[in-house]
Amino acid sequence: MKETPKKTSGVFLAILALLILLPFFLSKAYLHLAVIIGVHAILALSLGMVVGFVGQLSLCHAGFYGIGAYTSALLTFSHWPFWLALPAAGIISGLFGLLIGLPALKTRGIYFAITTLSFGVIMNIMLNNWVSLTNGPDGLSGLALPDPIPLWAKTSISFNTPRNYYFLVGVLLLFTIFVCRRLLNSRVGRAFRGVRDNEVLAECLGIRALRYKLTAFTIGAIFAGLAGSLYAHYLRYICPRDFSFAESFDLLVMVVVGGAQTILGPIVGALFILALPKFFGFEPVYGRVAFGIILVVVMIYMPRGIVGSFQKGFPSPKGGAHGPS
Repeated sequence: MKETPKKTSGVFLAILALLILLPFFLSKAYLHLAVIIGVHAILALSLGMVVGFVGQLSLCHAGFYGIGAYTSALLTFSHWPFWLALPAAGIISGLFGLLIGLPALKTRGIYFAITTLSFGVIMNIMLNNWVSLTNGPDGLSGLALPDPIPLWAKTSISFNTPRNYYFLVGVLLLFTIFVCRRLLNSRVGRAFRGVRDNEVLAECLGIRALRYKLTAFTIGAIFAGLAGSLYAHYLRYICPRDFSFAESFDLLVMVVVGGAQTILGPIVGALFILALPKFFGFEPVYGRVAFGIILVVVMIYMPRGIVGSFQKGFPSPKGGAHGPS
């Protein structure tokens, strides 16, 4: 059954109200987990732009995540304010997305996946071995917190507590959702769906598939870079192992499990994958085994993902009940 705009808006408002009230009832440990889930929800959504919107299996998303994190860290070490380093991290990651995507997206299927995997591996090797810039495997520590936002009467909003940082991450997550919805309910979104569903037919109809695939790939890289900046300045420490292929795999699991062709799906996937091991007390190694089992089960029995299977493309964009949203 197709969701009505009023019902869809009601659901989003209810979720938004819950998320605003949630941090006032959570302990510090759970607030920390909520911040990490929020960062990964942005990452999963940005990967969903590539996997779900244009149907390209990218395996290098952690590379863009790492570029954003290291860019922001190095700029703040050079006395840039966080509020300039944050967009700069997104821009630099987007430029790398453009440079990598231009040759990579000329390939298809498994060849594109292997190409992006290679870039992700090369990027991780560079982070480990370019010691003069990245400090190698030891990583970078002592990163600054985001600068306080001045208000009135000598008051300001600081981000030295998990609760305040939770709201900062929440604002960027809402912005990411807004961009996704605007894209998919536009002419660009219709082109995305055409390329994803049948690239050859789309080309015959005059849609320049490479241009639209590159657009989705670059925008996804930009938001991955922004998420990397938020992550770096929250933990105040980054190292290359945070941006390895394992992280790219985890993000892909989040997208597929939640529902690649929906907006809500990657967010649900991030919540499901990150909260589940904490809830059951899994060790990290057993958590990865569980991820693999969950991925296989979902792909067999729920090929649309959790949200896609229950809502059939929630929320449906203009132009079709079964397209991404």
